[in-house]
Amino acid sequence: MALTEAAEEQVLEVFEDVASDLEGAADETRKAARGVRRAVAERGRGEPWEQVVGGPSGRELLGRVAGVASRLSAATVRLRQGIVRGLLSEGLGVRRIAEFLGVSHQRISRVVKDMNGEEEQ
Repeated sequence: MALTEAAEEQVLEVFEDVASDLEGAADETRKAARGVRRAVAERGRGEPWEQVVGGPSGRELLGRVAGVASRLSAATVRLRQGIVRGLLSEGLGVRRIAEFLGVSHQRISRVVKDMNGEEEQ
């Protein structure tokens, strides 16, 4: 049960999108790491915590880290769906896919349900 050419392209596009998202998240992660290191250096110079993490720079740092986490979470969902779609197309059942991915079959059933919901929209 192979994917149609269009479906195969769709799965590969998901993988490419996820790769781009990961590269973007890596850039943001590096920026966040620099911000954390700046905070450590400021604290090392004796600056009070209120100054180190207070104000716009502290909120920006937290926002950057939260944004990376959100981006990675969304990428994980899309990648999981792409993997499941590809494995289903090759005839693997929900339980085998769950075993393959190290998650419960209920989790994979939910992924399939979510994918089917997307296709109906």
